[in-house]
Amino acid sequence: MLEELGDLFRTGEALTELARTKAAAGAPDSEVRATWLPAAAAYERTGTPEEADDARARADGSTAARA
Repeated sequence: MLEELGDLFRTGEALTELARTKAAAGAPDSEVRATWLPAAAAYERTGTPEEADDARARADGSTAARA
């Protein structure tokens, strides 16, 4: 819904929180990764590369980074 309204930064924030929640709840890594990647894309589209890089690193990375 936020993306439809054109608020991509908050879309990234919402997806980041969802990915963290899924990871904390013990969701499969593939499901958590599938949430981090659109967060990274949303951040990238808003011109916030640090947030995008962080989300991509968490999608690709360690369990510690995703928690």
